[in-house]
Amino acid sequence: MEKKIVSSSIGPNQLTTNEIMSQYTSFYEINTGEASIKKAFEYVKVHRKSLAMSIVYLVFPVLALNAILYFFLIMQNFFNVSSLGSTAVFQQMLLSYLGMMVVGFFSFAMLLSVVFLHIKISSEKGFYTPLTVQDVWLRFKIEAKRVLVNYFIMALFHSFVFWVGVLLLFLAMFAVVAFFIATHIFVLNVIGFILSVFIVLFFGSYMMGVFSLNAFMVVFEKENAIHLFGKALKMVGKNAKNFWQTIWTSIVGVLSIYMFYSLVMVPVGVIMSLNQTFLQLGDYSQILTIISVVSLVGMFVSPFLISLSLTLSGFLYFTLEENAYHKSLYERINRIGETEEKDALYDFS
Repeated sequence: MEKKIVSSSIGPNQLTTNEIMSQYTSFYEINTGEASIKKAFEYVKVHRKSLAMSIVYLVFPVLALNAILYFFLIMQNFFNVSSLGSTAVFQQMLLSYLGMMVVGFFSFAMLLSVVFLHIKISSEKGFYTPLTVQDVWLRFKIEAKRVLVNYFIMALFHSFVFWVGVLLLFLAMFAVVAFFIATHIFVLNVIGFILSVFIVLFFGSYMMGVFSLNAFMVVFEKENAIHLFGKALKMVGKNAKNFWQTIWTSIVGVLSIYMFYSLVMVPVGVIMSLNQTFLQLGDYSQILTIISVVSLVGMFVSPFLISLSLTLSGFLYFTLEENAYHKSLYERINRIGETEEKDALYDFS
């Protein structure tokens, strides 16, 4: 619900239109998937500068360390093909990969923390209230230990759940494909292939939705990651509306990342592939250089694109909470109580 001032004159104790909107724009007053997606895109538009700068200042330093490990410790060994057979070089590359995994976890955990803390602060201060990098950094220092420990637990637990899910997915696909191939009819074989593709998309969208909700809830609610995973499953499975909103939002998030990533990376790949040195067979150093540059560009572009998908997950959380528990009703009741208390202070009758 949004409130607007109709009077053109604003006194010293009156709020501006943006301040009124900031105060009364509820994050929970959304009960459809389309509305939550629209609100998420609007949020990114309103806060694009503070979100981008928060990622640059808080996430990029960790990404830079990952890039150093990737380029100087791994790709440089690939450039020197003659050294690849060395045991010492192999051990160095293995340690570098392990270092990249550790640093990669921290960089992704930082990205999750930055985007979700940004949304959490906005939910407290108001949708349209401008935020700064300092706001996010100060909140991160308070929440860092709890959030990062839970993200580490979540990473281990999600990995186990994911591989169990992949095993079940493989069995389901094998059963579908085997059933239709056994018919020896071309049309039915094509139908079996299409069904397998849909099973993969369905599984990926569902898992992505639940995992993203779990990651957002770790920041937004002060409970352990495994308990919140169960709560995320219950929220998604609360009713058919919540379930399909989760699937649809996950698909939109993936398509958004793919579309924007293509706009950035495809031109880079085309320009580099037109380089004559790339077309020379056997010129491995040039090919590896191109791969390195494209990888590094993608490494520093992807956080901005992933942040869009994460924002969609955040607003999906508010939508599912509204559908399941009608949080906006409690907000309205509290708002009425606050208004009555304020009016009583100025009642001199």
